[in-house]
Amino acid sequence: MATSTTPRKFGALEVIFVIGLLAACCFGLAYAFLLRAPEPVLVNDDSVVSPSMEVMALYQRILSEPDPAKPGTQLFMNRILAGHEWIHEAGDSATPVKLSAESKLYWSCRASRNAIDRFDLRKDALPIHEYPKGQYQIAILLYRDYQPDAEQEPITYYTGVINPSGGPTGPEKEKDDNAEKNRPTRNSDLPDPEADFNERKKSKK
Repeated sequence: MATSTTPRKFGALEVIFVIGLLAACCFGLAYAFLLRAPEPVLVNDDSVVSPSMEVMALYQRILSEPDPAKPGTQLFMNRILAGHEWIHEAGDSATPVKLSAESKLYWSCRASRNAIDRFDLRKDALPIHEYPKGQYQIAILLYRDYQPDAEQEPITYYTGVINPSGGPTGPEKEKDDNAEKNRPTRNSDLPDPEADFNERKKSKK
């Protein structure tokens, strides 16, 4: 006697279970993809550190980098005391130099006994305002992809008032005893040429 068999139908609960299992697998794969280990970043990649952080690091470097030729003193402080205007390189040249061989950033640093012009950091402000004896203002300028033959504005800059002859171990030690000697100077602390001009106009009336 022949018997006929009919295919078994899946119940609603079994279909829901399979759909849920597939959804869980898809979610797990997506989660693992999103949380995969990030690619390593090169330390010399300029995109890792913002320009403002770079220029602040340069300021600290200027204050503290040792001079190998004169142990116990600072390299950039000695250049200031030697009469250099541009202290970022030994030749006293205004041309910016690379931060490192791999970097696209260039920097320069100018030192002056007078207040520096806030509108053009490459020259002194007018009228001339001389700082107290022993104090200098420095201006650090940071450029990206500097081209020697092109007029370029810095992407950021920083100014500060320092005392290069702060003691035998440099101004960093003096900062502990007299923080004002090497305090960072906000741009608003500098003499304002426009305000000086308006003040002179008032005095002539």
